[in-house]
Amino acid sequence: MGTKLLALLDGTLADPALPIVRADDEGVTRGDGIFEALLVVDAQPRDLDAHLARFAVSADKLELPAPDEAGFRRATDALLEAWNWKADREAVLRFFWTRGPEGTSEPNAWAIIAPLDEALRRQRSAGVRVMLLDRGFEPVPVENQPWLLPGAKSLSYAVNMAAKRYARERGAEDVVFYSPSGRLLEGPTCSVVLDIDGVLHTPPFEAILRSITVQTLFQQAPAEGLDVQFSVLDRSENDQGGSALEGCDVQDGDLDVAAVGGLVAHLVALGGTEHGPTEGGLGAEDMGLDLLVQREHLA
Repeated sequence: MGTKLLALLDGTLADPALPIVRADDEGVTRGDGIFEALLVVDAQPRDLDAHLARFAVSADKLELPAPDEAGFRRATDALLEAWNWKADREAVLRFFWTRGPEGTSEPNAWAIIAPLDEALRRQRSAGVRVMLLDRGFEPVPVENQPWLLPGAKSLSYAVNMAAKRYARERGAEDVVFYSPSGRLLEGPTCSVVLDIDGVLHTPPFEAILRSITVQTLFQQAPAEGLDVQFSVLDRSENDQGGSALEGCDVQDGDLDVAAVGGLVAHLVALGGTEHGPTEGGLGAEDMGLDLLVQREHLA
């Protein structure tokens, strides 16, 4: 990733190479904090209000003080004004809110903007090679177990990053998790949309992050004549040891991994088996959106 800019909540810019976090900040020592990430195109943030709302929900789930929304908007304005949009029309904006130094009640906060990763740009047109990995537990409702932080976008992303490294070491570019019973869930940094006979299916928000991209898809698809449904999607092993989707063996259904601000990369390889690219997958023309890229989380 190229040049980054950093802003504090008072709207001042800071050198991203200089430290702004104390060594005992619990966001660093324990991953005790939250973040958000969203796409910005030509200085226009995608779904900023929705991301700030989810940011506040995450803080509440972690019992953090409510984020300073006005401060994050000031930081956003400063970064958008300082960014060179002629050099980079697309950028990723990230917000951070940590618990702060141990033993204090002083959360730390900052915002960063950086160019959209080249790999994501390439996957938008060329597609993405995906590996299916077992997440190890079922997507059972956990609303009555708040210590599991259902729906929170926390800084604790070590498992997600380990899964992506595991996939890359084996020739894939991304991961879709499934449960021990075979239910498709989400990726470490993406959501899943399956096109089955012209109907778009996505896993329900059960023990997975509530995707703003998927919410936007539900809101905008009907105006484009598209049908979107929450569906339990299964994964099964085929005789060759590769992966198939039960009831739709990827020749009948197109799998897309969805992303920031409503972006999509089409699946071209699943579990080592080549699948495309195919015609008719979800794309910018279908959605009537300015952009469909990749990554809900952009971690």
